[in-house]
Amino acid sequence: MNLSQSAGFGRISGMRAPSLNWRMIALIAAAVLLKGGISAITPSSSDFSNIAKLAFFSFDRFVFFGLYTFSVYFMNIFYRLWLLLPIDHPAAQTLFKPPLTPSFSLFSLTFMLKLPLLIFDVLTGLLVYKIVLRCTQLRSASLSALSIWLLNPYVTLLAEVDGTVDIISTCFVVASVYFFLKDKIVLSALCLAIGIVARFYPLALLPLYLLLLLRKGRVKGCITFTVTTTLVLMTAVYPFVTLRSWTELLQFAHQIPLGGNKEVLWFFGAAATGEPKPEVSTADIYWRTVMLSDQYISLVVLLCVILYFVAYKYRRASGRWIIDSVLSVLLVYFAMGTWQRYYTMWITPFITLDYSLSRKSRASQALFLLFFLSAFLYISMYSYFIGGFFGAFMPYHLAELETISNLIKSMNEKLVVGDVLPRFAKSMFSGVCIVYLVRTVARNCIWRRSNITSAAAFNK
Repeated sequence: MNLSQSAGFGRISGMRAPSLNWRMIALIAAAVLLKGGISAITPSSSDFSNIAKLAFFSFDRFVFFGLYTFSVYFMNIFYRLWLLLPIDHPAAQTLFKPPLTPSFSLFSLTFMLKLPLLIFDVLTGLLVYKIVLRCTQLRSASLSALSIWLLNPYVTLLAEVDGTVDIISTCFVVASVYFFLKDKIVLSALCLAIGIVARFYPLALLPLYLLLLLRKGRVKGCITFTVTTTLVLMTAVYPFVTLRSWTELLQFAHQIPLGGNKEVLWFFGAAATGEPKPEVSTADIYWRTVMLSDQYISLVVLLCVILYFVAYKYRRASGRWIIDSVLSVLLVYFAMGTWQRYYTMWITPFITLDYSLSRKSRASQALFLLFFLSAFLYISMYSYFIGGFFGAFMPYHLAELETISNLIKSMNEKLVVGDVLPRFAKSMFSGVCIVYLVRTVARNCIWRRSNITSAAAFNK
């Protein structure tokens, strides 16, 4: 009996929508209303507003925006939809110019720009639902996993409040894992390739997929996965070849590890080699302006190579094989690597899957909660993010909220003096990731039992 039959799916083509019941409908509706309302009144995140401002352009020719090209073009679609609404349309650039003035135009534009993030947030939750349902065959466990994702305040904080565009690539990576579980190699490769186009980090997962296919003797599948991924990436790059030569694009790719783009530093092996400059914020412990070395292989790269070998040589084949393998690689990065606050969106759905598919012991519950508490403690050290948490427009509208916002900002400035607490929070988060990593690798490679059935492996 194959995995599809054992999970009770029968013959399914593509990603069919989950069977909805009234509880699921009510959960999704409540989450969408809550998240949608929050997203509309929180336009202040600097990263979100910077990308949003780039999206306010006329699409009369292809423009290359570097690593954020996909996000800018995707957000531009929803900006154009906002222009079609029967409302006043002040110049978008002026709406996002500080100090922000509350208006229906500002709220509606912010909502439209964050609408794709809300959509992919919900889609990621549905994929988590489908994966848990496939692995456990229990709708109660699947609905619980969906609830954990949709009602997780940390996810809402990153996606809808902070406007983290990484939720788009994260959704495609989760979709890639889902289709890989279903043995839909082409669809899995397609989703991974789109995830790479949206954000480069899924490129580090490509060797993992290929090794897992080779482990199962799927040479043809390995070739199919490689060809599909390559074709999608070349198709995405081709329009910009008309603007710049291949030589220029290759030079840009070569400069990625050295240009301060931290989401790919760990994969290419660059690392910080100097001390932070005096003008760098003490809380900015990932040192955006530090000189980088191109002749250095980081500990993250070394551990990822070891994990690739372990996945190929020792991991047992089970329904959680691909899930745990992807989770392990991401855990290495967050435990040992250099990252910014919104990168944690990459790993959040896999932490949710791990918790939903594991036995609910007190230790696993404590580890799950500690992961999000330490992550929130780390990102809360950035005063500009705390300011955005209050919605930005509120301090200009209500004196009481302005007082509270200023108080929190002043406390935050005192807490980060000397960089002690930010480093402590980062260390605590890294420690949690290391514990998760050891637990995940041990579950697949050390605690092996010869008589484990596939159903028991799913529920391990």
